[in-house]
Amino acid sequence: MNSICSSIVVTIASLGILECVQVKALAKISLKGDPVTADILQWEAPKSIKTAFPYYHSGYDYDDRPVLVSEIGKWRTRPVVEKGGEDYENLIKYNDQFVERVMSGFFLKNKTSTSSEAVDKSIVFIMDYDGFQPSEYQSVANVKYQFGLNVKLGAVYENMAYGFILNANPFAHHSISISKSYLARLLEKSEILGTNSRRWIPKLLRKIPQNQLHPAYGSTSTCVFTITGLYTMDTILVVNPVKNNFNFDDNKKKPGDLGRTVSILFGSISIALLFVGMKEVVTLSNIFLNSLGSEIESLE
Repeated sequence: MNSICSSIVVTIASLGILECVQVKALAKISLKGDPVTADILQWEAPKSIKTAFPYYHSGYDYDDRPVLVSEIGKWRTRPVVEKGGEDYENLIKYNDQFVERVMSGFFLKNKTSTSSEAVDKSIVFIMDYDGFQPSEYQSVANVKYQFGLNVKLGAVYENMAYGFILNANPFAHHSISISKSYLARLLEKSEILGTNSRRWIPKLLRKIPQNQLHPAYGSTSTCVFTITGLYTMDTILVVNPVKNNFNFDDNKKKPGDLGRTVSILFGSISIALLFVGMKEVVTLSNIFLNSLGSEIESLE
């Protein structure tokens, strides 16, 4: 119990730091046509980086917009950031490359079109927070890195048609909330959804064909996504064809989950009073209460 309380204390204190630290962008986004842009578009990230920090081009929505998925909840940047060195430099370049590819229309279906009409470079952006660890914010160095990443992602909104933020648990909600000054315009185009896939899968399927999504997001495909430099549907491998066993009931929240949410809520707010200001406590309380409402709905 003491270790849990200590973890909550450190996490909340770090989230308070995250809200207060003033950080400049870690890198400027180069202008289209700059030789640096052409170089970074074709750069191949090391396999270790692509495996540890997954994102991929899933397919296209009903309007032929590229659907990009970032499994941000699986990103464990803290060890890389704290260690520094070549892996950290590659991670920064990897982030820059993603933004450049979006801004340049790299993922478009008809990117080589010779039509004189203006090219629609808009994308669909899905951010999945499944697996998100609050401990990522228990490091000042990683907090600064996260701010820099948010600044870069904020630029993506210009080429973003709409997006979904999935599996946002209470701490993920808070990390998103305190980044609003950098991500405000991107968040305006995104729908933030909870951890109950029964509720958000239908929302995705209304806008994106089922066969253009990973099975975790409602597809009945028997395909497996592989890690490649271009992250395209062309690199998907078909495995032994079996019926998709996705079971919505497996994702149904249990009463015990609600109890844990309530415990974290009151414990965190009490401890937060000792470490951060009232403004942060009110913000945290609102986020937890909204999340609690979602948890209650998911039990219905």
